Amino acid sequence: MSTLINQVQQYISNNQLEKALNLTSKLLADQPENLIWIKFLSHIYGLKENFQESIKIIEKAITKHPDDFDLCNNLGFYFFKIADVKNSKKYIKKAMEIDPSSPAPYHNSAELHILLRDFNQAEKDIDRCIKFYSENIEDYHVYGSSLLIKVQILIAQKKSDEACHFIKAYLNKSFHSELFLQLVQIDKSLVTPSLLIKCQELVKKNTFHSHLEKFQYLVPLYFALANYYEKTDEVLSDEFYVSANKEIFSIQRLNLMDFQRQQLKIMNTFDAIKSLNVEQSGTGSCNIFIVGQPRSGTTLLESLVTANEEVFPGGELSILSNGLKKFLYPKENLEPADLKNVGEEYEKLTSDIKGPYLKIVDKMPANSSYVGYILKCLPQAKIILLLRNPWDVAISLFKQRYVTNISYSSSFFNIGVQMANFEASLLYYRQKSNLAMDNILEIRYEDLVSDIDHKRQEVYNFCQISSSYDEVKREGFFAKTASMNQVQKKIHQKSLKKNNFISFKDEFVGALQSQRNYWRTKSIDIPEKFFGYSLD
Repeated sequence: MSTLINQVQQYISNNQLEKALNLTSKLLADQPENLIWIKFLSHIYGLKENFQESIKIIEKAITKHPDDFDLCNNLGFYFFKIADVKNSKKYIKKAMEIDPSSPAPYHNSAELHILLRDFNQAEKDIDRCIKFYSENIEDYHVYGSSLLIKVQILIAQKKSDEACHFIKAYLNKSFHSELFLQLVQIDKSLVTPSLLIKCQELVKKNTFHSHLEKFQYLVPLYFALANYYEKTDEVLSDEFYVSANKEIFSIQRLNLMDFQRQQLKIMNTFDAIKSLNVEQSGTGSCNIFIVGQPRSGTTLLESLVTANEEVFPGGELSILSNGLKKFLYPKENLEPADLKNVGEEYEKLTSDIKGPYLKIVDKMPANSSYVGYILKCLPQAKIILLLRNPWDVAISLFKQRYVTNISYSSSFFNIGVQMANFEASLLYYRQKSNLAMDNILEIRYEDLVSDIDHKRQEVYNFCQISSSYDEVKREGFFAKTASMNQVQKKIHQKSLKKNNFISFKDEFVGALQSQRNYWRTKSIDIPEKFFGYSLD
């Protein structure tokens, strides 16, 4: 048994998730009641971000083991990942009751309350979590993820000075690359010469046991140095960004055909439902979607839309894609009731999140692939499409530390391919959906930052937001995204017409154009300009 457990753990630690899944599934088939393999299987599906399957596995097991700590705690976590806040709270609370001394449920509860914008409760939870760890574990690197959550909460509370003090207190004990990266992103002036030298020394290490260890070790250091030198030595900064992304690219097993196949699956499923009539006259009236590519300004736009007493900032919610997987994708013969279920579940879960607010924003980037589904399942929802110069977006993506959630950002070639997929998806709905586009407002990032007051009012009128705009609230906006340390700053136009990484531009444009030609073979009419933007 222990040998098999070690084998599964080894597969997981090496990111060989398919091998781990196949072995665990085989073992569970032979021993269907074995709780160890049940827990492993749900964990592996969670690592693959198939949270619905993780939930299904645990819910079946928990009927026989209702007081198992791991099952309750993990179920609470997976419900959080699909934004089902009621069930998440239920099982996190139960895990706390089963083992009051465990820090894990308090970490999960802190993340849940960040989603709900209850930062005071989130701070209480994470402080209790850190206290448990610190009293029992000498090496704070073991619970570094909890420390990073604490930093996020302090930033959300506009306590940047306290966040920096918190980080430096731990860095004074021993160097931690993730905390150092956070310090650089919050306030470069607080980076002491000794910390900078330490970081520079660490990137020279050249002995690693595996590619995965090298990746985990070097990437945050490279990004920290890239960010640190961004304003003072642009050439050196860009070199560090390239090095960081090379390390990410080397560990990834991306197959761009998978992105293409997924987009085709979404389109083909929509073809099967576009003629179905759904009786949902008022569904979606409380929902606002911001769709656009990552780093196109969606977080800034969300901060504007929610700077009032009427709209709740939901952030990046996976509810829609999860609902489609749950009600549509597994089925062959789709019916109006299936679409109705998608819309009703989306409304229910977002209603639980927004609480007393009248409306809620969802700015999940992946929703750009589901615009037609939104119009079909949530006909009263408002969709704001934010567009930005494609090369500016590409540069901004490359300069952010994405690994899994935006996996294609480590290569300008991959970014170009995905940008063409984004374009094709939106054009497909415009040309093939037979749906009215009245509930879609198109805005350009360049216009937004150049004429902020006029564009904000245009958005408020479109979304039927009657509450007064509050600039103080906007500047206090918190986003648990790559924009976390940027969105609270004054709105500016410095990010327009970027000129970094010019040597990669032909690669980017070539990939975009090549992928465009593929989509043209699917009878999608793609103009030479990218939504009016020149690619020159």
